[in-house]
Amino acid sequence: MPTLVIAEKPSVARDLARVLGVKQKQKGFLQGNGWVISWCIGHLVELCEPHEYNGQWKRWNMDTLPMIPPQPFNLRPVKRTKEQYDIVSRLLKRRDFDAVVNACDAGREGELIFRYVYNLSGSTLPIQRLWISSMTDEAISEGFARLQPGIQYENLWHAARCRSEADWLVGMNATRGMTLKVRQSNKGRDTPLFSVGRVQTPTLTMLVQREQEIVNFKPEDYWQVYGHFQHEKGQYVGKWFRNKVDRFKKEEQANDLVSQLEGHPAHVSQVKKTTHRERPPLLFDLTRLQRTANKRYGYSAARTLEIAQELYEKHKLLTYPRTDSMHLSSDMKPKILGIVRNIDVDPYAPFSQELLDLPKIPYPKRIFNDTKVSDHHAIIPTSKRPNLDKLPNDARNIYDLVVRRFLGAFFPDAIIEKTKIITKILNDTFVTNGKVIASPGWRRVAGWDDNSSKKRKSKSKKDTDKDEEQSILPPVQKGDDCGVEKIEIRKKRTKPPPRYNEASLLAAMEGA
Repeated sequence: MPTLVIAEKPSVARDLARVLGVKQKQKGFLQGNGWVISWCIGHLVELCEPHEYNGQWKRWNMDTLPMIPPQPFNLRPVKRTKEQYDIVSRLLKRRDFDAVVNACDAGREGELIFRYVYNLSGSTLPIQRLWISSMTDEAISEGFARLQPGIQYENLWHAARCRSEADWLVGMNATRGMTLKVRQSNKGRDTPLFSVGRVQTPTLTMLVQREQEIVNFKPEDYWQVYGHFQHEKGQYVGKWFRNKVDRFKKEEQANDLVSQLEGHPAHVSQVKKTTHRERPPLLFDLTRLQRTANKRYGYSAARTLEIAQELYEKHKLLTYPRTDSMHLSSDMKPKILGIVRNIDVDPYAPFSQELLDLPKIPYPKRIFNDTKVSDHHAIIPTSKRPNLDKLPNDARNIYDLVVRRFLGAFFPDAIIEKTKIITKILNDTFVTNGKVIASPGWRRVAGWDDNSSKKRKSKSKKDTDKDEEQSILPPVQKGDDCGVEKIEIRKKRTKPPPRYNEASLLAAMEGA
């Protein structure tokens, strides 16, 4: 008996058909070689509207709230794709199939798309699950060779259904309640719809709170004092401090200090050097990829997901992007060498070759952690060899981020040497901090500074703080005498918290 396969979209169905040798085209499906492959077009089925449960719920009235439909919630076909739903539904009702394979996206939403269609059709076919993290031919073949019983994904289905019904309950009831309350306060005047959602409203609250902080913020001027020191081995700048105070609230206080110190020599009272190991960052999950792409290229979260999805489905160069894991499962270890070998193209060839030349590629425990991989492992390159010249520029940028993060995970820690110099004039102290990368390690692969961004690069020198850290300091020793080139006062002003950009908003939402 043939087996029915339901994919999430036509393009995926065509990829599956090519690998399985299915070539006969029919209206809304493909068949041949023991398979029938059809597809959804995203969501073919949705939850019913309130009035479809109860006619009284059609009219917006506070007396009808809350609206709680009976379990299970009723389903209906999406109007614009009903023709394809009818095709899939008829296939699901046929009795000449031995099973149906859920080949929708291997995640919560993909499970929901399939189960809603399956349930509304009334099908009783046994369900098997295709669960893959890559759309390469090899991954598809392996996935069909080890199809899983659908029952194993029952909890994922329940989680998806819970999310969908919670959105309905909160959205339908709270939107009506909020809109009606505002309408009452407007005393009959035209009132727009006030949309309330499980995610959008808490997010809006965060934005409003931040805006209130900015509006209510009262900037204050302050003054800081800096000493420019001349040592026989070089110059450096230090910032005045006393205990934990490093600023004055009145300009006269700063002027008094400068008057006291001018004309006096300085000496180095303390030099403290520390070495810090900076481990490679964890691999990308979707949120961190979106944040990094926003900082580096200014891409919106939606645009980054769109590009990553294309690299997954169309180009077959990235693994499944909608993941919340930054780790790999231990069963991925045998595949790492093949991935490294196949991304041995410029500009990654020097780094790939460096790993390939090792007696054995290291498998860091902080990267390979089965307990931190849920539905899918982190986003990594697939074993498909890329042709970077054929990639659109945006796709190449996202692919570059993922490849460099992946390769860097197998490189040594970066070694950072930090130096802190305390310089004294009379009894007043000035602090100077410096940082030097002694051994770049994984930073050689990263290709850019994680602390930089497109927006920061566009700022003028006046907008940047140039006094906090100097890259290279002269090799001074405790007890050395220094000349004082000048002592200057810098006027500054306290700043309100910045407005959220997409990167910082994603980070705030993740930690909420």
